Amino acid sequence: MKTKLSLAVTAALLSAGMLTGCSDDNESTSAATQEEAPKNNAAPMLKYIPADSPYFMATREAMPEQDAFDRYQRMQPKASIESSLDELRETLPEIDDEVMYSLMTVLIAMSEELVDVETLDDVHALGLKMNPQAALYGLGVLPVLRMQLQDEDAFRETLQRI
Repeated sequence: MKTKLSLAVTAALLSAGMLTGCSDDNESTSAATQEEAPKNNAAPMLKYIPADSPYFMATREAMPEQDAFDRYQRMQPKASIESSLDELRETLPEIDDEVMYSLMTVLIAMSEELVDVETLDDVHALGLKMNPQAALYGLGVLPVLRMQLQDEDAFRETLQRI
């Protein structure tokens, strides 16, 4: 079953690649390439994905940043994030597994960074964009997330605090 699916996906990708290489005889190839380049928003992210990646997903278009932030705010829980963080902090002493403990402390630290986010400027102060171009792909079995940042230095500072 996996072999048939793999062959079907390979054939589809190969066919799509061959079709995209075709152009109208009346147009020069360089003109067609220049015309298509601005339309491909995912191209910057796609160039980092290795050809042998077992999977990948990438954004093609991004919604306006304010719309993305409004959606983020609507998705926040009704209860206080602080009370949820307090509950997580209380579970830390009960965790025996060292890896799980480390993951929980990172989760808590990341959440603490997001507690005071109330405006789009607060998100930018963390070095993040609310509508980044992004790609998720695999290096073997390990997942990799690559995304645009608002401010690289501010993001480094955020990571150092975490």
